[in-house]
Amino acid sequence: MLKKFNAIVILFFILKNYSEGAPKKGKGETSGQQPQGWKCEWDRCKLSFDNEDAFYKHVNQHAKDSQDNKCHWRDCKREEPFPHPSDLKQHIVVHTGEKPYACEHVDQNGARCEASYTQLHNLKDHKRTHAAERIIYECAYPDCAKVDNYIFLK
Repeated sequence: MLKKFNAIVILFFILKNYSEGAPKKGKGETSGQQPQGWKCEWDRCKLSFDNEDAFYKHVNQHAKDSQDNKCHWRDCKREEPFPHPSDLKQHIVVHTGEKPYACEHVDQNGARCEASYTQLHNLKDHKRTHAAERIIYECAYPDCAKVDNYIFLK
């Protein structure tokens, strides 16, 4: 049963990311051309951006200004409105590829973790992987040997 479930999940991932309906990447190079920049695909918007942050801010403003809580991204298959404006904002990252939740962990050598995520809960799960964030508490009472592991999450 688990193997069948995993196969379905993998198939869904492939269809979502590699089919004709997959989100169009706004940045990158194609067959030796210059980078395309970041192109807004919101309905009737034709702006392009060289700056990634400006692009994300612009698209989030479209979502914020949406009166009907619907996604108006070209080729978006979702037609029904989102229950809350924050749900629409979270959905937009499917199209933009924005990963607003970045890990700020720096290891003992001064190397910064490069991981970033589209959703906060994924960042919190990731933070558990950093051994430096493990804090071990020892009981302060004499003759007590109890120790507790605690994972610090910001």
